[in-house]
Amino acid sequence: MATKIIMTVDAGLSVEEQADLKYLLSDALGEFAARRTPALEYVKNRYPDEKIYYQANDKLAQVERRNDLACKLHNAALTFDVTHPVPGIDLELLEEMAASGERRKVCMLLLQDLFEMSPDETRVAYNWLEDARITRKVGL
Repeated sequence: MATKIIMTVDAGLSVEEQADLKYLLSDALGEFAARRTPALEYVKNRYPDEKIYYQANDKLAQVERRNDLACKLHNAALTFDVTHPVPGIDLELLEEMAASGERRKVCMLLLQDLFEMSPDETRVAYNWLEDARITRKVGL
């Protein structure tokens, strides 16, 4: 199953920076894993002090886990998508809710969000719109 990672850049990015980000992240992740492979050699070189050896297995497992993660993210970094959020409810969330049969909730949330309605006003508006939709659908 896919995992979506959302990163917010407060300062904003130019179109050029957005394109460069794909390669910057991909290169950084690739170089990260390359410098730590093989993991055993990396741990031995990074922690030559014998004090680490009592935790060497844990450290080795951590390095291997992070290398695997960097490899997983490497290709994803080349294909990420840039979105510019708009105020209000997340459109993807609304689409998922509508697809799962929660059309009424989606409509109510949209009415409240877009028109800043109270719950009572939203219920009245939704019922009126739903009546109009059904009337139109039935052909009355």
